[in-house]
Amino acid sequence: MESWQLPEHIADVLASDALYLEKMRSLLLRLFYSHGYQLIFPPLIEYAETLLINKDKGLKKKTIYFTDQLSGALLGVRADPTPQIRRIDAHLSKKGELRRFCYAVPSLHALPSSLFADREPLQVGAELFGLKSTKADLEIINLMLETVALLTSKKILLSVSHVQVFKDLAKAAKLNSEIQEKIALLIRSKNISSLKNLMENLNLPHKQQELVLLLPELYGEGDTVLKKAKRHLPSSPAIQNALQEVSDVLDFFKDFPIYVDLAELPIDHYHTGLLYSVYLDSWSKPLVRGGRYTGFKAEGEGRSASGFSFDLKDFLGDASNNHTREAIAVSIEDYRPAKSFIQKLRESGKIVAIDYQEAGKDSELRFGQKIVCKNGSWALMALEKD
Repeated sequence: MESWQLPEHIADVLASDALYLEKMRSLLLRLFYSHGYQLIFPPLIEYAETLLINKDKGLKKKTIYFTDQLSGALLGVRADPTPQIRRIDAHLSKKGELRRFCYAVPSLHALPSSLFADREPLQVGAELFGLKSTKADLEIINLMLETVALLTSKKILLSVSHVQVFKDLAKAAKLNSEIQEKIALLIRSKNISSLKNLMENLNLPHKQQELVLLLPELYGEGDTVLKKAKRHLPSSPAIQNALQEVSDVLDFFKDFPIYVDLAELPIDHYHTGLLYSVYLDSWSKPLVRGGRYTGFKAEGEGRSASGFSFDLKDFLGDASNNHTREAIAVSIEDYRPAKSFIQKLRESGKIVAIDYQEAGKDSELRFGQKIVCKNGSWALMALEKD
């Protein structure tokens, strides 16, 4: 193996891409701050049990484990900041307190989530703790849409789902967790033929089979799908409450294109309520995901929480492919005598760099001007373009 090679699904971020990520990270954190969210930096490693929400199987597969050489305890590398935010909230908050957190941190995955996925995402997100009502989800969705609008000018689509619809159907059919996971995978991929075969093999009553098979078909324009769901799904309290919460989102964002997709089930299994995703118009994979979950207990009661997160690297496709930057050249001989003049240029946002002509053409900078001394004063002289 060559010494310059990197592990699979791990990559350097170079030049203008790195600059883009840092610029957008700063803008996003400023946006979150303006909405009242406080920035936190959780550690990269923690006790393994802290990094898993309710022993979540999806998170368990993503997490890298190792033994701490100081204590002998089993530690894990962060695969998702959400469990850490949950722990921080539990330490800081009391019953009845509302807390808003935001973050922009790298994580590391044991396995890639898809064929071309990066195993080291730069995860950016926001979490709201302590508000039980759908109002928390509405605030989070609104911030999520503002976030995406800051990152891309392309047409976007909001997709909404609800975990409790599937959970209530699974409970009524008395399906164990292993079978639920298999069914959820087929529903999520809308693999109706395989789902039908599995349902028949389970020997469930015909009506229960029909209801589960209906979920992959309940997607499309929001109001249309919601009406169909209300017409065909059971009128149990859990399902009626779930559909009402979906309706609340449609009403609040009625001027925004929204899809309802009740087959959109979470990959990580800690979500307990509304789910929301943002898609680019031409993408099949969501760029941003969010939803409701339960935090640690505060004085005997699980904390309600809503949040969203995404990999900022996924937006690199929207960044400019031009890696060359305009700069002002200065010779090494003139650098110190012209220091005050250079400082003023840099403070105004200009790039000033030493031009080492003997080393060849600069690969990252295009010098359009040069600092020269004219009549005892420093000035800029235009350079001929290559």
